[in-house]
Amino acid sequence: MGEPADELDRELGDEPRLTLMALLTRSCEPCRELRPKLERLGRERADICRVVLVDVDDRPEVAERYGVTAFPTVICLTRGREVFRFKGGALPPSMLSRLAG
Repeated sequence: MGEPADELDRELGDEPRLTLMALLTRSCEPCRELRPKLERLGRERADICRVVLVDVDDRPEVAERYGVTAFPTVICLTRGREVFRFKGGALPPSMLSRLAG
């Protein structure tokens, strides 16, 4: 069986929707504030995007694989390929307007 990060890469590579992969830690206040916003976005816009929350306290290999050292970081992927990323606890207004229903 492969590494968990490899399995995640395969899973995301098969995803046709935009994927927002958030790398979060339990000790990070901005991470705790961003988590429910991303969960809500994932529920409300599941038709066009998928939200994947990665707790790097449990899965540090994912942060290493994607070169993430600051939290929270959200990586936007299309078919497993990175389109862009942002750091910090707020979703960019430009992203929200594109995902608005």
